[in-house]
Amino acid sequence: MKTIEVKRELPRIPHYDWLTSFIISAEKNSFTLASRDLNQTQAAISKHITKLESMLCVKLFHRNGNVIRLTPDGERFYSEIKIPYFSLRNSILDFNNSSQNFNLNIETEPVISKTIISSHLPKFLSSNPNVLINEVLTTNTLEFSDNTELAIKWGEMDDWEDFDVKFLTSLCYVPVCSPEYQQSKGLFSAKDLCKKNVHLIHDRDTTDWQYWSNKYSNVGLQVGTGHTVGQSDLLAEFAKNGIGVALCGIDLIREQLDEKKLIIPFPKMSITHHKAYYILTRKGASLSTQAVRFISFLYEEIGGNVGYD
Repeated sequence: MKTIEVKRELPRIPHYDWLTSFIISAEKNSFTLASRDLNQTQAAISKHITKLESMLCVKLFHRNGNVIRLTPDGERFYSEIKIPYFSLRNSILDFNNSSQNFNLNIETEPVISKTIISSHLPKFLSSNPNVLINEVLTTNTLEFSDNTELAIKWGEMDDWEDFDVKFLTSLCYVPVCSPEYQQSKGLFSAKDLCKKNVHLIHDRDTTDWQYWSNKYSNVGLQVGTGHTVGQSDLLAEFAKNGIGVALCGIDLIREQLDEKKLIIPFPKMSITHHKAYYILTRKGASLSTQAVRFISFLYEEIGGNVGYD
């Protein structure tokens, strides 16, 4: 009896570029932003999405001018394809870079990058000579472009609901000023901060000083006035130049303290900041081997409570 072989038609698999355009557009809620991340034209992104929709026989996005949002089918497809997509991408990257340089794309903030991470990088790179660090610096924003595997951001745990978030380290904050400022203003006890000729330096608003003042309420410090800077890395610069008293993370100003450009006039009056640094990765996504090694290295070197020692 002759056996009849039944050939099964393999399902069509969407082109990788189509899936990439869909994933990034879904994350950015914009074809324009996706085109910038992927270095393609907006028309090319839109064409990829149209072809993917035609293949799947569903509508993936609602379109209203330049505004897009996922349809129910689009949300279901995104949730099902996101993890395997990034797993496939990272597997390809690991394979292609197993015997050559690997670009590890990270996003950090200027202060921790300059004062903490950069000083530890040589040790990591000596153990991982094939890794090349591509670092994007952002403040008060989170870009997390397509190639980014992890971000190190300052904030609170629930600030990034769309990401997997893990605590990295907290910081101990103390009032600091220049030696000259201490002498000229007579800053020898915390109550001297209340003098009319002493100016506080605020990081964007009065929140940090208010937090310190609440803990040390016996000082009676009024924090409503003072100088204000728009970036954290300028706090120490203002204080170093004798402009006032800043509230700074100790481990962010180690160099200035060691060089005696800044001093801690009240060393026992510190606070552990209510915010901290966190490591962010895409929710549920697998990471490259190099990213996993880098995260483990960060925990070994700086993880936990960075405090006053």
